[in-house]
Amino acid sequence: MREFSTTSMINSKKSRIPSSGPGEPFVWGEWLFDTTSLGKPFYRTLQLTSEAHERSSLVRTFVCSLVLAGILALGCSVSAAEDPLMTTINKLYGVPYKTAGSTTNGFDCSGFTSFVFNALGAEIPRTSASQYLVGQAVAKQDLQPGDLVFFNTNGRGVSHVGIYIGNNTFAHSASGQGVVKTSLSDPYYWASRYVGAKRIPIPAVEAAKQAAAAEAQKEAEETAKQEALAQAQQDAAEQGKQPDAAQQTTEAEAAALEKQPEQAAAQS
Repeated sequence: MREFSTTSMINSKKSRIPSSGPGEPFVWGEWLFDTTSLGKPFYRTLQLTSEAHERSSLVRTFVCSLVLAGILALGCSVSAAEDPLMTTINKLYGVPYKTAGSTTNGFDCSGFTSFVFNALGAEIPRTSASQYLVGQAVAKQDLQPGDLVFFNTNGRGVSHVGIYIGNNTFAHSASGQGVVKTSLSDPYYWASRYVGAKRIPIPAVEAAKQAAAAEAQKEAEETAKQEALAQAQQDAAEQGKQPDAAQQTTEAEAAALEKQPEQAAAQS
């Protein structure tokens, strides 16, 4: 650490200017100043500058934390291009409806859901009523892609099932239409026949989510390293600039003090 005062140098590891005023040493970067002979205006200027620098560093740290939190929050969702659920369903749109059908030659409603879940590593019962008996119940406002949604279309209980795919829509094999996607809020039919939803873990989907979360964590850590490096470089640059200005001002005051005896002698 380089030291400077009007007459001598002081060793210390203090991290900021003391608040008590002139007369105590303070550190700025690699420079340590003896403030005994400094005037209060000059001292206060340095103190305010140091505190402003500290506040700026805190603000940058807070902003970086928000950015990283945003990255983590967004990064943990599986994109459409990587989502095995949507990849599987998208290939089945247009397959015709077929009573008791469970292959790509034709599906009934539960045949379609069973086919999709089996393709993604999850075994579920064959009929819509039996599928409604398994899994965890989910409130309508908490639906997530992959949840099974159930309907009463005959007035005698659960008789139809589909797969929620997000944006208030579900994919299903409908009589006379085949595999299509429909709004849960359809006012003419499905909205009034909605019964409930169940969530059953789907291995392929869970694996995709974990991979996305790991990738997001990796990106966040790399971003944090880059931010920390940039912060360190900026702090080092600011610390390298400040001592020069402080030294010049203090040297000027030292020179003025050295001239005071001469001026006093001349006046006498």
